[in-house]
Amino acid sequence: MNFNFVTVVWGEAYVDLFLKVALPSQLAPGNLPVFRDLSETTYKIYTTAQDASAIRHSPVFQHLQTVMRSEVVVSPEIDICEKYHAMSAFYKLAIQQTPDAFALVLLTPDAVWSDGSLANLRRLAEQGKQVVMMPGIRVLKEAFSHVLEPFYSGNQLSLSIAARPLVKLALENLHPVTRAFFWNSEKFSRWGSYYLWEVDSEGLLGRFFHLHPLLVGPFRGRNTNFKSTIDCDYIPIIFTDLEERDLHIVEDSDEMVFFDLRGASQDIHEIEPGKSNPLQVAYWASQGANECHRKLIRYKIRFHTQDSTSSLWEDSEIQSELAIEKIFFWLKFEWIFNLIHFTKNKIKDTLKILLSPQKIEKLQQVKRTLRKMA
Repeated sequence: MNFNFVTVVWGEAYVDLFLKVALPSQLAPGNLPVFRDLSETTYKIYTTAQDASAIRHSPVFQHLQTVMRSEVVVSPEIDICEKYHAMSAFYKLAIQQTPDAFALVLLTPDAVWSDGSLANLRRLAEQGKQVVMMPGIRVLKEAFSHVLEPFYSGNQLSLSIAARPLVKLALENLHPVTRAFFWNSEKFSRWGSYYLWEVDSEGLLGRFFHLHPLLVGPFRGRNTNFKSTIDCDYIPIIFTDLEERDLHIVEDSDEMVFFDLRGASQDIHEIEPGKSNPLQVAYWASQGANECHRKLIRYKIRFHTQDSTSSLWEDSEIQSELAIEKIFFWLKFEWIFNLIHFTKNKIKDTLKILLSPQKIEKLQQVKRTLRKMA
C-alpha cells in the first residue's frame, strides 16, 4: 500500500509554524520515516505562489525530500480571502489528485504530533482500516512552542516527543477556548463540537461530535461534493458503505495524539459567559452535527499522562454519558430547533434587503460590543 500525505498551508504565520513545529514533529523517527521503504508514497504541500518559495528553500522541507517523494503544489485559482472556503478548496484539489489506489492522509499545518503516531497509522492501514479519525484540541502557541524546544534534534529538523510527555505539556498550556469546552466551565464555547472532563491529575476525557479524518483508504472518499470543511460534510462521504470493522477511532492518546497550536487571541470570539447545558448543545447540534457526527460522540476518548486509574476514569465516563444522554433527549425536539434556525435566517435575509451594508455593519458592531461587555 502507498500513501499520499497532504498538508494545506498558506500565510506567513502558518507557514512559519508548519516549518518550525508541525513538519519537524512529523519527521520524528516514528512518524514519516517509517514510510521510507514505500517508494511511491508522496507528501504534497498545497499552498499559494507567494508562500511556495519559502517552503521549497527551507532546510526542513529539503530534509523531507530525503525521506520520501515531496512536492509543493501551487493553485493560483483558489481564492484565499475566506479561510475555511480556501482550505476546503485546497483539500478538494488534493483529494482529486490522489490516485485511487493510494491511501490519503490529511494533515494540518499547525499541529504537533507525538513520536510514533504515524507508525501506528501505517499499522492500522495495513490491517485494513479504511477510515481513521481522531481528535485534536488547542494549546497556546506562544507557550507551547517554547516548552517544545528540548525535544528538537541538534539540527532542528525533527522534533521527537512521546505521547504522555506531550499530553502533560498540553494540559499545562491549554488554550482559553479549549478550557471553554470543559463541561463545568464558567464559560462555554458557542461552537459545541466537543466537551471535556478532567480526570484528577491523570488527564482529560473527551466526547467529540467532530473528529479529524486522518486516513481515508484507497478507492474511498474521492467524491469532492462537499461544501464545508473536511470534518463536517465530508464525513458522510467517507462513511458511505463503510463497515464498522473498517472504521478506527483513536480513543487513547498513547496510540496517536496531536495538538493544534493557536495564538492566545485566536478564536476568543467563540467564548461566552455561563455554563454549557444539554439543551444549548442540542440546539447547536441540530445544525452543526449530522448523523455521522452523532455516532462519533458516543466514543470516549482519553488524553492521559500516566497509566489510568480505572475508578477515576469510570467516574468521568459516567458523568459524560449522563450529559450526552441529556443532549440526545433534547435532540428529539430537533424540529423545533430547525424552525427557530429557519426563522432567524429569514429575518437576517429580510434585514439584508431592507438595510444598507453600512447599517448592517453598525448593528454587528453593537452586537460585538454587547458580547464583550457581557
